[in-house]
Amino acid sequence: MPSSATPLLEDAASDGSSVVLSESESVAVLDPLAVLEGLSQSEQLAEQTRLEQESQIAEESGWRKYALILQFWLQARKAKLVRQLSGSGISIAVHVAILLLLASMFLVTEQPDQLVLMASPSNNDAIVEEVIVDIQPLEITEPTETSEPEPAPAAEASEAAEPIESPDFLANVSGLAIKPPAAPSKAAAEDGDGMAKAAGKPTVFGSKFSAINYVFVIDNSNSMTRGRFETALIQLMLTVNQLTPKQRFYVIFYSDTAYGMMHPNTVKTLVPATQRNKNLLGQWLQTVPLCLQTRGRKAIQAAIDLDPDVIYILGDGAFTDGADDYFTKNPHERILIHTRGMEVDKKNAESFQKLAKAHRGNYQDVGVMPEGALMAQKYPRPRNSVRGPIWGITLPLKKK
Repeated sequence: MPSSATPLLEDAASDGSSVVLSESESVAVLDPLAVLEGLSQSEQLAEQTRLEQESQIAEESGWRKYALILQFWLQARKAKLVRQLSGSGISIAVHVAILLLLASMFLVTEQPDQLVLMASPSNNDAIVEEVIVDIQPLEITEPTETSEPEPAPAAEASEAAEPIESPDFLANVSGLAIKPPAAPSKAAAEDGDGMAKAAGKPTVFGSKFSAINYVFVIDNSNSMTRGRFETALIQLMLTVNQLTPKQRFYVIFYSDTAYGMMHPNTVKTLVPATQRNKNLLGQWLQTVPLCLQTRGRKAIQAAIDLDPDVIYILGDGAFTDGADDYFTKNPHERILIHTRGMEVDKKNAESFQKLAKAHRGNYQDVGVMPEGALMAQKYPRPRNSVRGPIWGITLPLKKK
């Protein structure tokens, strides 16, 4: 007989958990008839569902029939997976907790500043030797200043441009660096910067090269004859040779249009004044001919777009596209521009002077060097009056 205090019974629920029931409740739950009745109803419901699905499948044909079979199979599989997952939820949580506990036992601890190497021979009876190696701290020293590596050289001139037979521009230069014009202008007399009057190597372009970036814009029109063009090239090389590898330079010629340095394989930016780049410049200058017209606006604009510190412009006459007037009226606020007139008349000298003054620069009259005149006589430059594949690219086509 049960006592007055109703005892508590522990039963296993369907999901594996323990359920505490009173005696009266346990009797109701464990009634065999109720259990059998519940199972019978479940089986009847499952059988009814199966018959309905078979009926629906029988009514279909073709691919719809197989699609319906697949749908019913997936529904049954989904229900089975839900039952399995609900029963294994607690098991997964327990396993995760165990893994976290094991991971906490393998925390990384601080290693000593010693490395222990264990060496063991193949004989198992041999004594294991222990070798202790002290780890020395790594010493980091400040890098010492070294010479700058020589950057990539300027692009080689195309093989299509046949070199003009010409000696080294500086091989036979002697005496004064420049011969003044027969009748120098008043501006030239007042400003002698750029004339070779003292020791050292002053040039047409100046004697002080404290800036970093220089661009030289030089006239290669058909009028630059009788040593004018050769004098300009000699003075250009004398100037570039005074630059250091930490300084940069660029050269642009103007005639029918603008021709950038190393044309036709034009270099896009200023290049460091390394010895290799200086040598490549000298080789390229031997390939430059003379061309018709004196259009300087595009060349001067290209020089400004390179954003140098100083621009030198050298020519022997008036610009045929009004470049001097345009840039005089639209001066650049930072770039310094010097101009050099190669034996020009008074009117053109005034135009060059105004252009330089608008950009805080100076103007200089330039005469022909004896070496330049001799070189022009011995090695005359070709003169292009019609369009060519490399030079004179905007000139008219040759008439048949």
